[in-house]
Amino acid sequence: MARKTKAEAEVTYQALLDAAEQVFLNKGVARASLEEIARTAQVTRGAIYWHFQNKSHVFKAMLERVRLPMAEMTENAADERTGDLRTLRNLCVYALQTLVKDQRHFRVYKILFHHTESEHGLRLQDEMTQESIDTLTRFFSNHPPIHH
Repeated sequence: MARKTKAEAEVTYQALLDAAEQVFLNKGVARASLEEIARTAQVTRGAIYWHFQNKSHVFKAMLERVRLPMAEMTENAADERTGDLRTLRNLCVYALQTLVKDQRHFRVYKILFHHTESEHGLRLQDEMTQESIDTLTRFFSNHPPIHH
């Protein structure tokens, strides 16, 4: 068997995550199988096990692919000492616009909140909620209220 280049491996990885979105959206996370994800991506089961240990790792990687860019922006805004409520408003508007305009974001968050029946998925929801609360707490503690 020929070895794949790093670029080819990345293409396979992304195809698997795309397939996972599709399968999770159609069947729900609990009823989806790694074999079905591999088949949808048109790769072997071995390819999925090369990239992921189990379905939970696929789910988490799919989520991270859309969550990390937004989390990074929010973290940067929360850490800025010069920001204000306008910055927070702009982040919220951007996040909502992204959900409306970017189908991947919409699908992944729909899967997370409406197609995740497992304890692991619910824990991830709780973790994301806590991260958001922590970030907002930091944002508001860095920016004391304005008194008129």
